[in-house]
Amino acid sequence: MPPTIRWMRRGFVVAASVVGLVALAMTVASTDDPLSREVVTSAFANAGEPLAVRLDFAAGDPESPVDVIYVPANQDVANAPFELTLFDEVEAAAKEERLLQGFGGSKPVVARTKNALLIASVTMPATRRARLLSTLKSLQ
Repeated sequence: MPPTIRWMRRGFVVAASVVGLVALAMTVASTDDPLSREVVTSAFANAGEPLAVRLDFAAGDPESPVDVIYVPANQDVANAPFELTLFDEVEAAAKEERLLQGFGGSKPVVARTKNALLIASVTMPATRRARLLSTLKSLQ
């Protein structure tokens, strides 16, 4: 094989490897990107579980690691069967999830996807809890 073609093949292999690494890096970065309020509220509304803001930390305390806490819309907020906390960062949500999982006794269902942490009452009907968990997992 002539040297020119050999160098062209090597250049193509290197270029393809670089493109593959860049694509892999972009995929890994996107899996750690926090979810936005719009994405979360839209997904839950589409699943038949519209959300209402209980506390907007971004407006009241910009230094808080919590962005917003949601509860089910059109229900008694004081006795909400679940709440969804949206953190600013994935790491803060993971830390809170670990803390909540560590409690003993009768504990609520705790699930997390990225920076969204769902806490659901065990007294909630299983079908509704499953719908909430499925919606949360779909946000990955």
